[in-house]
Amino acid sequence: MCRVQGGCACPPGCPATPEVVKIGGVMRSAPIRKALAMKTNEQENPLPTWHAGEIAMQSSAGVADRMAEVGKRAIRDHLIDQHRQFFPLLPFVVLGAVDPAGDAWATLRGGRPGFMRAASPHRLSIRIPRDPGDPADAGMEDGDGLGLLGIDLFTRRRNRLNGRVSRNDDEGFDLVVEQSYGNCPKYIQMRELSFIRDPAKPSAEPSIPQEAVDDRVRALIQSADTLFVASYAARQSGHRQVDVSHRGGVSNGEQSGPRIGMQKGPLCGLSR
Repeated sequence: MCRVQGGCACPPGCPATPEVVKIGGVMRSAPIRKALAMKTNEQENPLPTWHAGEIAMQSSAGVADRMAEVGKRAIRDHLIDQHRQFFPLLPFVVLGAVDPAGDAWATLRGGRPGFMRAASPHRLSIRIPRDPGDPADAGMEDGDGLGLLGIDLFTRRRNRLNGRVSRNDDEGFDLVVEQSYGNCPKYIQMRELSFIRDPAKPSAEPSIPQEAVDDRVRALIQSADTLFVASYAARQSGHRQVDVSHRGGVSNGEQSGPRIGMQKGPLCGLSR
């Protein structure tokens, strides 16, 4: 059985995943009206479980019918109680964003435990200030699609969600949940974390743009045992669905442990 509370949305073949995943007139201010409108739209027009690219890959592997059933059982439009209790425990979060130029970025943002809270099953509040030095920050404007991964590297537990940013100030935002699900602990390398600076303050280290993959970058990726990858898909409605995921594995010095596969439109953002 999958060890993730609430079930796992891993594809068939994961040894931690079973064949079938079993899961158990009032005046209002403008921000509240906007929040209610977004929530109503979610409930009336939920996203299909899989987008066209995912279905194409599932079909090519011969598992489309199976994954259609898995998706119905494991991927939700809200946070279950276990996930609502999990996110406030974390000292950092992995975010996947897309900037105005259409580039995807994976980024890690830290905070003292409690900087993320879910007051309702449909919203995750994230109190992180704007960081102009982080290229991903440009993709966190009000209404933007955003992917999120909550991962505890010590317990090897991880839960993912994607949704839309609801922002009213520069000190944080809410992520309105569109899809929420758990993943198994496979390939997660165990680590203990501690802060070396105040996580609420932006990093003093400048971003280093990399226009092309050279030998140095290739060696960096090959020596890593943990990568975070951001990607996105444009739905037929025009809505941009953004995702960020973990890729891990022990490097043997010859071949990178984490494996990444892309068929079409290979635009992604990596964070090591």
